[in-house]
Amino acid sequence: ADGQMFTIDATASSGNGIRISSFDAVSQRGGKNECRVYTRPGDYAGYEEDADAWELLLDTKVELEKMYPTSLGLLDPAVSIPAGAKQSFYVWCKEGIMYTQGEKGAEGVSYGSDDSLVIHQGVVTKQLFEKVTGTGKFCAGISYYASASDVPKEDKASRKSKHA
Repeated sequence: ADGQMFTIDATASSGNGIRISSFDAVSQRGGKNECRVYTRPGDYAGYEEDADAWELLLDTKVELEKMYPTSLGLLDPAVSIPAGAKQSFYVWCKEGIMYTQGEKGAEGVSYGSDDSLVIHQGVVTKQLFEKVTGTGKFCAGISYYASASDVPKEDKASRKSKHA
């Protein structure tokens, strides 16, 4: 797939919420890749083909390592998700990124979590903001996050990673 849309919930136990600052992607081929990361509050459902409903956070060219997580870079701005809220993300790379095939009918089902967040199964696309081609789990990537109340925007050293 070239792109994956999915949601992340900040749990009630996350205190003041979380801040997402970066994503990693895994490439099947490796090499130079044009990648973008978008976000929108709430769910992505109904907005899969509506680019105007999304905020562009990252537009970069990155050298992805074959079959190994590679940072796409820091999101600008980082995304704060209040405790109890849901935020959608769309990670897209022109040459494609790896994902785990989702179960039919399981879109929205959680598949990765800890005390601060829950990651939900989403959808995959072949082209940027084009027709959804299936369901998928963003488990080939790692989101870096920290408590929204504990970490100043510029503090990169105390971030955590969540393997989805």
